[in-house]
Amino acid sequence: MVWGFYGRGDILDAADARLKGEFDAGEMETCAHPDRSLRPSVRQAINVLQLDC
Repeated sequence: MVWGFYGRGDILDAADARLKGEFDAGEMETCAHPDRSLRPSVRQAINVLQLDC
């Protein structure tokens, strides 16, 4: 399902509606990149989440 959004260039539409647009679009695009070498590691993602809390 998410890859369908990505393929259409609509990855931001895959965000949970409960977020009501309250998310960093750049972070979402980076974390959803199809090339895993261009995505952050799980450790990096967790660090970002911990900083946002």
